[in-house]
Amino acid sequence: MAIELDANPYCSAAELLSALRRRHRLTLDELGERAAVAPAQLCRYEQGAVEPTLATLRRILAAFGWSLTFGLEPTMAAVDERLAVDKDPFQLCGVEVIALVEIAACAAADGALLAVGGEIAAVLQGLPVATTDVVLHVHPDHLSVLAAAAAQVHRQLLQGRDGAWELPFLDTCAVVRPAEALPATTVASLAFAPWLKRQEVPVVTLDGLLASGALRPTAAALVARMVERAAAGSIP
Repeated sequence: MAIELDANPYCSAAELLSALRRRHRLTLDELGERAAVAPAQLCRYEQGAVEPTLATLRRILAAFGWSLTFGLEPTMAAVDERLAVDKDPFQLCGVEVIALVEIAACAAADGALLAVGGEIAAVLQGLPVATTDVVLHVHPDHLSVLAAAAAQVHRQLLQGRDGAWELPFLDTCAVVRPAEALPATTVASLAFAPWLKRQEVPVVTLDGLLASGALRPTAAALVARMVERAAAGSIP
């Protein structure tokens, strides 16, 4: 029978090992035989008297059918330091992404209901996240407007999977998602690239990006910090 861990965080190896052994209903002797660790040593681990080495912890967890993985999260100090870096969106996006955003801006100016999403939406609102991730939410009735804007720069809107479409460049591809109800948007300036035909584009709001769950951890941490600052009135 499979045993599932609950969602509670474990702050030490002692807490984790004790909880796992109880869940699997094993004695120290039984676990020791499975993991090739002396029962007395297991007892010391569970009591927190001794910390197991990483190799030993992996071996004990393997006896339960679990593997050990690690993740990193930026501290708030690191997030604030990154937000303090004034980087031009062009440094973060690259030429192809800017060209994709220009297509979206031209289509919006021609009456298409759309919103730029993905991490690029956060970049356009001032967050220094180096990315090529572009998502365009477009009303189904306005796909033709987007296609026409793309055709003006010799690009083609292509049918993708699961009802989505794609707007590819050489090394970058925007995922185009038809949607009757578009996410809440704000207007981002494109003045950093003065050669563009349009100077502003609708993008998904920071709150909307955060709620979407689609951002990667670093971007999500930056967006959360920016939203917090905005709520506190510490940024315009």
